[in-house]
Parts: sequence; C-alpha cells; structure tokens
Amino acid sequence: MLFVWPEDVTGGFWMKDTLIPLDIAFFAADGSLVDALSMVPCEEDPCPSYRPSGPYRMAIEVETGGLEGLGELVLTVP
Repeated sequence: MLFVWPEDVTGGFWMKDTLIPLDIAFFAADGSLVDALSMVPCEEDPCPSYRPSGPYRMAIEVETGGLEGLGELVLTVP
C-alpha cells in the first residue's frame, strides 16, 4: 500500500489488528529513502508506533522481505 501526503509528515505507523508482519519504507519529497523498518502484528493496546528517522512525504508497506535491494531505489510519483 502506498501513502502520499502533500506536505512532509513525521507521524508513525502501528500494526493494531494487522494479521501479518509488514515492512515499511519512508521516502522524502525528492524520492530519496528516509528509512525502512520491519513491523510486527499487535493484538493488545498500547501498540508500538514505527517512526522513521526523519520527515517523509511517502510511505510504502509491503510483505516482509519485499524491500530487499531498497538502498538503490528512489521513488518517483508523477
């Protein structure tokens, strides 16, 4: 799933009621990688929040392992 915001954001993602582990990558407005994290399902409150190391404009969630080779990726959104 791809998330895109019109301005930089700093909020985190959580995994409440998510059934499978996911990886998430955060990208700056220029498409450069800000951070990539692995997230695990959470069934109880409070759930941890997964926050990148800096502001981001886009985030993409994929199945665990789906971000391999990400260091070479620059995301572009028309």
